[in-house]
Amino acid sequence: MQLLQSFDAVVLAGQAKSHCVAWTVEDLLDDLPAERLYLLEDCMSPVVVAGAVDFTAEADEAVARFAGRGVHVVPSTDPIDSSA
Repeated sequence: MQLLQSFDAVVLAGQAKSHCVAWTVEDLLDDLPAERLYLLEDCMSPVVVAGAVDFTAEADEAVARFAGRGVHVVPSTDPIDSSA
């Protein structure tokens, strides 16, 4: 964690937006300021198994909660402003 705390920005993405990504962000928020975290909204997806489970709503709720706490939710095509 000490290494992550030394960075100005921590960029996150992943396949399990509704699970692994959400849990990782929750853990990181215990030790890092929210404004240092950047979630690449177009590089994540929730767990969905057609006809069985769909965690899209849970994933969207988690991302909205993180954004409300100050986490940046951005597309991968946007540069990270060094003054942010």
